[in-house]
Amino acid sequence: MSEWTKENVKRWLLSIGIPDPVANKFYDGDVHGKVLEIYRKEHLMEDFNVAIGNARLILHHRDKWLDLEKQTLTTPSSGKSVLVAPAAVSPDHSERLSPDAVEESVRTGLEGTLQPAVRPKIPMSHPAVKKSTRKKKPTQTDKEPHAPYVEKSKSEDSTEKDVIVSPRQRIKTSPAPSSTGKSECDSDHDDTDLLVVRKTPASLEVAPFQISHGTPQNDVPKNKSSVDFPQSPRPPKPRPALQPSNEEGQALMQVEGKSESVTKIKPPTSADKTSQDTQTNEARLRTLLTGDDRGDLDQLSYPLLVANKTPTLSPACSRIDYIRQRFGFIKTIRWTTALDFDSDSLSDGLCKLYHDDRMVTLQQPDLFRDIESEEDLRNKIRFPEKTLWLFANGREDHPSIHTPHMDLQEWNKERSRDVEASISFFAQPSVIPKGRASIVFLLMSNDDLGIICDIFRKIASSFKGLDNITCIAEDENVYSQFAKGVEKWFTKSELDERSLVGLEWQEIDRIIMRMSGVNQINASQLPTSTPGKCFLSEKQKDEWDDITVVCKNECENTDMDESSQGYQKFAGEKELNFYRGEQADWWNFAIGEREEQIHKSCGHVLKRKGFGEVLKKVKKPLESSKVEDSLIVTVTLLHQPGAGGSTLARHVLWQLHKDVRCIVVNRITSNTVNQVMEARKYGYTKEKAGKIPPVCVLIDNFDDLEVLDLIGDLEEASKGIHLDGGAVCVLLHCKRNMDPYQMIQELSRNQDLYIPLTHKLYPKEKEWFQKKYSELERKESEFNTGDYNPDNLLAFMVMKEEFNKEYIKRVVSEILHHGDIKSNEISLIKYCAFLNTYMHEAEIPISCCDVLMETQLKSRKTTYLTKKHTKNWEKSVSASFKIIVVMTENRTLKIFHKSIAEEALRQTQEMSGNQSVKDVALEFLNSELLRSPSHSKKDLKNTVHNLLIRRIRLGSADNTKTDFSGLIEDVYKQKSQGPEKAAKILETGLDILNDAFIAQHLARLYLKEGNFQMAHASIDKALEINPKKPYFWDTKGRISQKHLKTLSAPCLGNQQVLDKDVSKEIINLSFSAIDAFRKSFDFSKETMQMEFSALYAHLNVAFELLHVISVCVEPFRSSKDGNAFKTYLLNLNKRTDEYPQWDQECDSQIRELKSRVDSALDIMDNTLTYYKDGSSANIVGEKLEEMREELNKYSNMYEKYYGEPVPFDTCNEEDPKSLAEHRRRVVINLHCSRFGDIFNLAEENKRNLEKSRQLLLQNSSNYTVFDLKILVFIHLALLSSGKEYMSADEVYAKFVRPLNDGDRGKTDNRWAPFLMMMFLWPIQDSESERRDREDVIHYIEKLKIRADGGHNVKGLQMSRQEKSIGHTRFNMKPRTHFFLGRGQGLKVFVHINEILATQSKLERREFWQSSTVKDRLVRLEGILLNNTSLVYGYKKDKKIIIKLAVPSHKHTQSQESVTFYLGFSWSGPVAYSVTPKGKESCDDNEPRHFHKAYPKHILPRSKSKASSSDDTSQIDRLQKKCQELHNELLELQESLRDRKLKSLEKKEITRRITAKQRELDRKSSELMHAWQKETYDDG
Repeated sequence: MSEWTKENVKRWLLSIGIPDPVANKFYDGDVHGKVLEIYRKEHLMEDFNVAIGNARLILHHRDKWLDLEKQTLTTPSSGKSVLVAPAAVSPDHSERLSPDAVEESVRTGLEGTLQPAVRPKIPMSHPAVKKSTRKKKPTQTDKEPHAPYVEKSKSEDSTEKDVIVSPRQRIKTSPAPSSTGKSECDSDHDDTDLLVVRKTPASLEVAPFQISHGTPQNDVPKNKSSVDFPQSPRPPKPRPALQPSNEEGQALMQVEGKSESVTKIKPPTSADKTSQDTQTNEARLRTLLTGDDRGDLDQLSYPLLVANKTPTLSPACSRIDYIRQRFGFIKTIRWTTALDFDSDSLSDGLCKLYHDDRMVTLQQPDLFRDIESEEDLRNKIRFPEKTLWLFANGREDHPSIHTPHMDLQEWNKERSRDVEASISFFAQPSVIPKGRASIVFLLMSNDDLGIICDIFRKIASSFKGLDNITCIAEDENVYSQFAKGVEKWFTKSELDERSLVGLEWQEIDRIIMRMSGVNQINASQLPTSTPGKCFLSEKQKDEWDDITVVCKNECENTDMDESSQGYQKFAGEKELNFYRGEQADWWNFAIGEREEQIHKSCGHVLKRKGFGEVLKKVKKPLESSKVEDSLIVTVTLLHQPGAGGSTLARHVLWQLHKDVRCIVVNRITSNTVNQVMEARKYGYTKEKAGKIPPVCVLIDNFDDLEVLDLIGDLEEASKGIHLDGGAVCVLLHCKRNMDPYQMIQELSRNQDLYIPLTHKLYPKEKEWFQKKYSELERKESEFNTGDYNPDNLLAFMVMKEEFNKEYIKRVVSEILHHGDIKSNEISLIKYCAFLNTYMHEAEIPISCCDVLMETQLKSRKTTYLTKKHTKNWEKSVSASFKIIVVMTENRTLKIFHKSIAEEALRQTQEMSGNQSVKDVALEFLNSELLRSPSHSKKDLKNTVHNLLIRRIRLGSADNTKTDFSGLIEDVYKQKSQGPEKAAKILETGLDILNDAFIAQHLARLYLKEGNFQMAHASIDKALEINPKKPYFWDTKGRISQKHLKTLSAPCLGNQQVLDKDVSKEIINLSFSAIDAFRKSFDFSKETMQMEFSALYAHLNVAFELLHVISVCVEPFRSSKDGNAFKTYLLNLNKRTDEYPQWDQECDSQIRELKSRVDSALDIMDNTLTYYKDGSSANIVGEKLEEMREELNKYSNMYEKYYGEPVPFDTCNEEDPKSLAEHRRRVVINLHCSRFGDIFNLAEENKRNLEKSRQLLLQNSSNYTVFDLKILVFIHLALLSSGKEYMSADEVYAKFVRPLNDGDRGKTDNRWAPFLMMMFLWPIQDSESERRDREDVIHYIEKLKIRADGGHNVKGLQMSRQEKSIGHTRFNMKPRTHFFLGRGQGLKVFVHINEILATQSKLERREFWQSSTVKDRLVRLEGILLNNTSLVYGYKKDKKIIIKLAVPSHKHTQSQESVTFYLGFSWSGPVAYSVTPKGKESCDDNEPRHFHKAYPKHILPRSKSKASSSDDTSQIDRLQKKCQELHNELLELQESLRDRKLKSLEKKEITRRITAKQRELDRKSSELMHAWQKETYDDG
């Protein structure tokens, strides 16, 4: 041990089970053997922070090693044996060693000859054989220097010598004279970089890498104990073909000029009877698994594993070690499903090996019992994204879910049905497409072989034969028993055809690892600002399934580099795939950099002109540490499609990835931001939380509304983060745009955060393309395969030619008319071109094309299989097809650029008899693709959904969109029957997909054509499919609204009288629209969309109906009394013969109209009262401001129809209820009916408040909710102006308590619990008579429940379908209107106006330091629970949890005392200015800003899509005029009450009032007409 290097120490640590991060600490600390010998437990824990368990493990194994060293060095029988250092290699290659080598040296070396017996990696091909008759000195024949060999004993008398040889040395073989000498090498190892060979005195011949795998039990050397892992009797091992050997069965291996010998593997037996001379086991295994003798693991679409238990081992052996050494390939393959018959598998079996590294769902087979919905089950188990591991014969790793292992008879009785049900489920073509399963049976022992045989029969039957099944067995006896068990169903030759038998598991492991192409050999690392390294496990990477983290050692922690045998092929494939149109891979950047540095070539990726500018603008916020910086910064790369924007963005991340944590967002869900934040803080301690540097996040190819939601969620997550300065994250937003420069010019702010990128190439870029073109030509000349021919690399050439239309036309024509292309390939190209013409990002799943391309399937007889094997169609397509259609790594098809797709569509239309776009659309919709049984069809259906309904933004800097999708717009505008053709496409799509959104768009199309009957039918179909989508109800309302406008327009225009039938139809249509709009709004509350436009449309229809009745219905039409219609509406219970004689239905509807209008106005008023904008984007702020304008406008309209007739100071009503209603109308006219208006009047017009108070107090015998809440707020408002008419106890007893008693529990109504919370709040040192059967905590919870059930529903996530419609969720936050103040009675309730605050000021630090706040408010004391809440105790056993208004950024411990100001918000109590007790003057809890978070160009326009204020030029002017006339009218009415006026003066004022009223009515009518003229827009 004393001679060990630090590399030896690291590998030894890994071999005894020490985690990578701990082993790396020893390596970084230069701990070599001598240092390791003197370490004690406390040293390990102090120097390396090693956990106690790991420290004890290290010391135990070290002491055991040292003891064995002493014993070995003093053993008489082996005096010349010495201990070989574990895996000693040159430092340059230490990272490439397998940890098993050292472990093996501990196990076999110490117990036997004390020498590590390991094997080199088997290469893909073997060197030529040369003769060697004498020893030669070592020579360097390769460019790479040879690693020095180590000879541990040089005694000529020794019968056996030890030599350690690096596998990087040249190893040559040649025939040699026969020798009787034997070579022995223990086999229980994985690949390493060392080879230990036993030398014999005679010259021997050794075949390269044909080392005997294990010492037979009956032939153990005298100085070597039996191996740890007992083996079943093994059959002779198959010998790889192309392996030269001599006649005596010995082969030569020359190492450094010395001849060594090993035993040759015997010829193959029954496991592979049909092998030919040129066959290799590797090629055979590749063929069995993939159908291709050069196939890789990425060709396995749906791999399924079936395995039984490992053979019984000796008690001293570790089963998990045995499995790790032999079955590492298990975790290399991402299995879709595993049927595991080992009940202890999760403890120390295959499941543990896989589960430790990969995400997996553990289940029992009863999951498949009585399946109700196949799709629901697929979604539940996340198939095929996540591995489902089924314990097919019990699970005994945990007592809580203990299900015992069963024998064959018990299993057939209890479990066979469920296991077979699982097989039947996966065998369905809708789960695993026909022919795409790769089923692997691992026959590891005799355990459960009878059950395995039954499962084999069921799988072969369910998956229609053996073509997709591979059986692998090391022990031929096990295989023979298995073959005998299934012989009743399959012949031995059929089974042998699909089996590989006799090859050691280690060899299988090496082959499959090579099939994976790239294998990770070191842990992934993340950049960190703290000392040391931060390692990221593969399992954690899998858990972050919404994002991809680019690791610091990305592409460096694998076994793929220039020295790897398959490197050139691998690098070439990466380069070619990129130039064919696939997305840039991180390997493209890594390999390109290496080629640029070593070979001075062009690399793979062009560094576009904008690269430096993007990098600079991204690095600036990444490197800044200023406190005033935006916590989130979004840098936007606006690029023309195909200009390389996505590649440039990834190039920037690659440039940063060693120093900055870089993240790519793959999809946006409700969990995406959590994953981003977890990746940001991964590896940092809480103490370092304030020093965590920002992460760089790439957002590419997402809908604008998805991006807004993501940024909004990031903002919420960032508000609770304390940073000493700088940003939390920098977003690199990659956005397609046809005219980037124009877009940037139209932006009003933050233009420095935008970078344009177009197709145009600059001189240096053109030079790079020309140089690369020549480079590709040289490669093609060298290899002559056609792969490197630049003209076959379409993506490369099109960009080189700057998307020249003539070039594209020519090359597409050459492809489509090439002789090798087939008719079904032309059809598939046409479908891809059709989709990518209208949707650049659209992809067609390969499995959906199986039926269309089934004639392409080829059955072929291979060198390695005697029977014909069916090859998947995508492996057999023509070269021309591969040039134009990209096969992505996601197993989908697409044409990489729109310009190529458009040209390909045009030419294929001509080839198909000059098809129209409509014909192609219908052909595609009726094709086999959408009838495919593959579960991937759901992805294609979603693509078709977007194709038919996703509208296109018209302008570059606004949100105006086309009426329909791009496809439907193109067809609709055709001169010949465009609308009919467009409708036919939508109807066909509806029939095939049964998609409610398509039905909605079909209804909108019919509405645009004025076909109301078909429009109603189509929208009813949409609602039948999905009755809870607010947009469908909105469309239904608009259909009815436009229909009634069409009926009423002639009468309104000509002042005609409506007949009875038309009046009835208009009324019915109006209420149909009102009902639909109200349902639209109600359903929108259940999501986060909050479509207030439905409320506006609801009120528009109501006032339109009232206008039609007043103008076109007698007697109101011809009445000279301006109050006639108003009087009718307010006195409907007193019908006379002069009023319209409607039927009962119409009469009840008109009676009901006022309550509906009142309800809508109340919702708007409550929304403005309850909420403020919770986002720095101010999306909600603009919506709320719009709502305030709308509410003022509708209030004017309301007053016109439902206001008290003028003059309103007297009333002749005698009925108490009528009098009470009269008083309420007067209060409304006095502008005292809304919460906000009341407190404004406290400063401007107290007389109106006092009069309203007096009027409502007269309703004491008939109080309504309206009366009670208005009286409470009038008293609070008057108090804020210095007048107190009642004590707090009186207000509570007379108004608050009755208001609560009458509460009906509506979600929209928070008045009762809010006021009860305020008035029952415990006031220190104050006695109160306010009592209730419930505590204040009860009302706080009640208020929170109503707030959660209202508009800000957190956690819901809209689908991409919904976002494609153009709706976004609103981030609303509750307002705070009152605070707890100093004083007694009502004075303890301080309104926000009293402390001169606004909602935005409340979040500013300096505001709370003002003298006004300190003088008026009282500070309370509580205990801080965390950075978002504190606890306030007001009694011994009573505690209230209070939310912090601004998350605390203090590094204070929990349970620390703090003081705060208390605010009463509409979702409960809120704590402001939270500071540690005694440090109130040092509050530094300043909120950070997000002023650079939201890209301006994706923010929605301020006006709602259904707002009636869109026509600002006319409507705003009329609205303003109406408001002026209304104010003048109020002043005249007020002056009329002056008792000092003379009679003539009163008459003059009355005349002026009448004139003003008429003018107001006229302007109101003009305003109504202006609304009716607004353009219809459904959104």
